[in-house]
Amino acid sequence: MSSLPPASEPQQLKIDSRAGLEAAVDQVLPLARRQIMVFANTLGSEWNQDARAGTLREFCLASRRNELKLVLHDVQPLYRNCPRLLNLLRQFGHVLAIHETHLEAKHIYDPFIIVDD
Repeated sequence: MSSLPPASEPQQLKIDSRAGLEAAVDQVLPLARRQIMVFANTLGSEWNQDARAGTLREFCLASRRNELKLVLHDVQPLYRNCPRLLNLLRQFGHVLAIHETHLEAKHIYDPFIIVDD
């Protein structure tokens, strides 16, 4: 997978593997200055890694007006796999929000991450 283009223009990437997804997430998260929105089935242990948790912590500390929104079909794996993310939720509840989709929306699955619109 090639590196991301300059952040000045909106970009879309087609990702066809789990490794590609995680690499893209790690590339795009540090670019965020105001907003991060994630929609996924659930989050894996990659969201508990030191580097990613550190990037999210820096984002949360950068401004009280920042927004980090996660919308997931299944939040239960977070309790097993992502204690660092849950710690960020406790510390930065004014920035970070985690929502679970309603039952009638669970069949929709087209994951995405949006950074700064």
